[in-house]
Amino acid sequence: MQGGEEKFRKAWAQICEISRKGYEKVYQHLGGHLEENGESFYNPYIPGTLDLLRERGLIEESEGAQVIFIEGKKIPLIVVKRDGGFNYASTDLAALWYRLNEEKAEWIIYVTDVGQREHFEMFFTLSQLYTVLVSTTLL
Repeated sequence: MQGGEEKFRKAWAQICEISRKGYEKVYQHLGGHLEENGESFYNPYIPGTLDLLRERGLIEESEGAQVIFIEGKKIPLIVVKRDGGFNYASTDLAALWYRLNEEKAEWIIYVTDVGQREHFEMFFTLSQLYTVLVSTTLL
């Protein structure tokens, strides 16, 4: 997806449209409105966000990957895979930067399943140190 291969992006767009139609019924029922920014929306912000973290000495190389070690955790948060690709952590960090700096969010609520627990525990621990990304510019 992040590589932009057309056949994958087309399939993804179809899946999103099906989901969007289903969710829209829920939002209408609740009287709400959704402003949608999917994961790929944040792709342009990933390199700059990681550069900010790198400049502050938070990103290290480990076994060919770029990682952030979180105190109390046995494994690091991988932000760039060995092959140079980005992952959920890099996208989540860029999304947080965007929400804090562009949208000026005061509250951010994450809803996920328990299978993501380890990732989000590390992400939230890091996000508490995230003042390094508030009021900074990218791009």
